[in-house]
Parts: sequence; C-alpha cells; structure tokens
Amino acid sequence: MKIYLKKISLLMMLIVFSTTLFISSCKKDEIGTPPDLPPQDAFDMGDNKMPENTKALLDSKSYINFGVSAPQVAAWTVISSVIMSIPTAVYVEALKQEPQHHSGTTWLWEYSVTVLFTKYTVQLYGTKDDTEVTWEMKISAGEMQEFTWYTGKHNINATEGQWIIYGYEKNCEILQIDWTRNNENNTGTIKYTNIEPEGNENGGYIYFGNDQSGEYDAFYKIYVKSLEHSTEIEWDSEFYNGRIKAQHSIFFQDEVWHCWGTDFQDMDCDGTGGN
Repeated sequence: MKIYLKKISLLMMLIVFSTTLFISSCKKDEIGTPPDLPPQDAFDMGDNKMPENTKALLDSKSYINFGVSAPQVAAWTVISSVIMSIPTAVYVEALKQEPQHHSGTTWLWEYSVTVLFTKYTVQLYGTKDDTEVTWEMKISAGEMQEFTWYTGKHNINATEGQWIIYGYEKNCEILQIDWTRNNENNTGTIKYTNIEPEGNENGGYIYFGNDQSGEYDAFYKIYVKSLEHSTEIEWDSEFYNGRIKAQHSIFFQDEVWHCWGTDFQDMDCDGTGGN
C-alpha cells in the first residue's frame, strides 16, 4: 500500500511539474520577443558632407556651381547635427541596453545617460504587433519628469517610419522625422520637417537621401519656409560630379540645373539647362 501511495505521489508531482512547464512555456510564447530598435541612421542624418575642394571654394569663375553647393551641404549638415545632437546621443545609448518585458507586447528600455553635463533618466517603450512597431520615449532631468520627448512608429520590417519630437518649454510637437531604409544595400532617406505650431518655419525641411537611382546617388533638398526659398543639390558620392538648382541664389536666379564635373569645374548639363 505504501509503495502504491508513493507511486501516486510521484505521479502527481510529475503532473504538477509538467503543467508548470507548459504554463511557463505558454506565457513565454505570449510575451514573444522584444522589437528591434531602428538603427541610428533612422534618427540621425549623420555626416553627409560633400568632398572639400579649397580651390573651388575660392575660385569665383569656373567653380561656381560646386562652390555654392558644398558650403550649403556642409552648413545644413552641421545645423541638423546640432539640432539632433542630444536626442541622438540619448537614443544611441538605448542601442546598448537590454530591454525588459513591461506588459502585453510592450517592452521597456530603462537607463540613464549623461549628455553635455546633464543626466537623463530614460524610459523607452516599444510595442510590437503584426504590422508595425510603436515607440514612446519619456525622459526625466531636472524639472522635467517623465516628459514624452518623442514618439515613433515603423513597419514591421523597419524599412520606413516616422518620429515626432516634442519641445518641453512649449509642450508641443516641434519636429517630424520621416525615414526610409533599404536593408539590403544600407541606403535610405531621412527628412526633418519643422512642425512647430504657428512657427515661422513650420513646413520647412531638410531632406537627405543616398538611394536615388540614375546618374546621382546622393541628394539634399532644403526648403526655408519663412523665405520660401528652395534648394536642390544632387551629386555622385564616388566621382563627386553633381548639380544644383537654387532659384533664389544670387548666383543663379533661375529654375534650371547648374552642373559641375568630376574635376569640380562648371559644365553644361547635357540638355537639362544651366551651365
């Protein structure tokens, strides 16, 4: 009888143990895996300067087209880097962290990082469903406590998405970032658009891409809303020939392309207009 009871007791233990494993396995399946953070280049325009050519920048006769284009690309690259320096630094730190399950299909990246002598405590939430991933970053620093700094979303393959940056002082949306990415050849586009309500530059943008098909594989499009000035610059990232269209530039004042060759000197645009 005792042997029988021992067998029954052992069998019950095995059943309980197996049930526990099954339930644990089911919970793990329900939780799933955390979403992958988009790469840094889906947030930061990065260093996309054109090659430097001192002679072209100093020569006002035969290097005008390149000489006008290069400083604009350099200037707007610096401007965009300054604007995004702190948000980018805070975001890059998230790429180094391991997330913890928060609830449902939401995961949490929680960490602290110091940027320019300010310590930021960060909570980055990522929620994944069958078609897209959504993001929300909350930061605390000084008087800011769990302020929603930015939100975002992208498709499940992380080939296109959007970020919305919020300003603390005015407590409103100030910047929209739209990005695309080709994961096979590591190319894409990124566009910063000013969306500050009632701001003078609302609607202005900086748009960079390096996936353009055709003769040129890199471009900048810049629109200054307050002046209603637009500039388009395209160039070949290997040979550095390119072209510029800038109607309001004192050097051109027309709506046609102005080209330069691989030697950076002005040249005809093969029937597209300009010289």
